Amino acid sequence: MKKVILLVSALMILISLNAKSVFSLYGMPETFSGADAVGLGMGETGIGNVFRQNLSLNNPSLLTNNLYTVFATAYSFGNSTSKGDLGSYDGDQGYFPYFSFILPYKQHRFGINYSSISNGLFSTEFSSTGSDGSTSKEVHRIDQSIYRTDIVYANKNQIADFGVGFCYYFGHDTNFSSFSFNTDSLVTTKTETENNYKAPGFLIGVSKTFDDKYSLGLSFVLPTTLKGDRTFKNVVISETDGDSKFELPAKISVGAGYKIGKFSDLAFDFDYEDWTSVNSLKNPVKSWRTGLGIEYAGNPESNSFFKKMGYRTGFSYQVLPFSLNNNNINEISGTIGLSLPIKLRDSKLDLALKLFKRGNKSDNGYEDSGFLITFGTLGFDIFTKPVNRKGHRDIPVPDNSGM
Repeated sequence: MKKVILLVSALMILISLNAKSVFSLYGMPETFSGADAVGLGMGETGIGNVFRQNLSLNNPSLLTNNLYTVFATAYSFGNSTSKGDLGSYDGDQGYFPYFSFILPYKQHRFGINYSSISNGLFSTEFSSTGSDGSTSKEVHRIDQSIYRTDIVYANKNQIADFGVGFCYYFGHDTNFSSFSFNTDSLVTTKTETENNYKAPGFLIGVSKTFDDKYSLGLSFVLPTTLKGDRTFKNVVISETDGDSKFELPAKISVGAGYKIGKFSDLAFDFDYEDWTSVNSLKNPVKSWRTGLGIEYAGNPESNSFFKKMGYRTGFSYQVLPFSLNNNNINEISGTIGLSLPIKLRDSKLDLALKLFKRGNKSDNGYEDSGFLITFGTLGFDIFTKPVNRKGHRDIPVPDNSGM
């Protein structure tokens, strides 16, 4: 158990988002759908697809599809380019989007999840030379992130599978500026304002299969208000100068799955958040996301490695939580993914590629474009011992006494 606690603690330290976008000047444009690595390759879907081993972090009822102890995590990295009125900016990004640990017991499932919710990061740096030959450098940086830890329970039931999660949110919003000079006649200045906040939360999810071909999933994340302190720092002082808060609206998600064949399925998701109901953003809108994906999961009994592999693709469309220039900021993306089986029982490596375009320069004044690659792992059951089929067994001898 100590090893599990240490592993979770280490991953909590590692999960830090670093996704640069010029839209971070106005809000948090990077939002995580809650899909696992497989779902990220299927148009960021997973809320209602029960026809695969699904670790959707926004619908705890799907944990009932996992028959063994599961460890799962992923690492995402990529590059994005921002273009707009302030010029062009190019930046790399990399982060751990989630970690999950699931422990089954009969029809019950218990789990711990850790994931990013949303974030924004943007920095600018300007250098200039004066008439006297002196140089100066001006740096501005915005860093915003919200994370969530869940303790979840799910139950497999004949009527419908259901799950609940007790959540804990925490995040920060940092605004940093500095002015430095290469001459002693001018004083270097640095200022930083940081808001730290946290709050408990709650989520609930249900899923149901119909005729072994159709499935439906629903989830609801309750609204909450994150509260904390605001800290002001400069080269001389560091002091708490007030309270901070960030309100999160309720999130409603619905998803569906359709089993096309023995090893293939189709998934559809829709998420909705009304940011106009809270006072967290300057220009809030009613945000939503939809995704569609298709998958060939692979035939584990095949002798061909390529037929054992999983293949998937999809697309998603999203309206960001805030507007710019009185126009919605829309994001469209296409995804593809692969699953590579490994020798460990019920374990695999998942890969996903996302190509995206966010915003429109003519409507919003800015636009982002780029790619994101995700490597995910799933399985690695170290608690359940497989049946020993190599030990001594008594072979029955036929009774020939009547012959």
